Amino acid sequence: MAAPIASVASQDPTQPAPTVAVQNGEIAPVAAPEATHQAEVAHGDAHGSGGLPQLEMQHWAGQTRDAAMANVSTIASDTARAMVERLTGKTATAAEADAAVKGAA
Repeated sequence: MAAPIASVASQDPTQPAPTVAVQNGEIAPVAAPEATHQAEVAHGDAHGSGGLPQLEMQHWAGQTRDAAMANVSTIASDTARAMVERLTGKTATAAEADAAVKGAA
């Protein structure tokens, strides 16, 4: 025999109807999705912005840029040496590559 279906009407038409479940012939309230979402938002607020701190520039911008800029000329010089050797078959000295990088800047 199928269980009867009951509907619950809200007293205030601007408010959503309460969510209920029928289990073993008894009606029990169920948390509304809005309440669950509000609890999740409140939990996220406890941990700051809820974003990914590794992607927030104020945490690391001054560190990942200074270090990179200090190595730019070395990387450019090493790259120039590798390109010369690959294209011509001859090895360029570090001094020649450094001079070429400085001259290009």
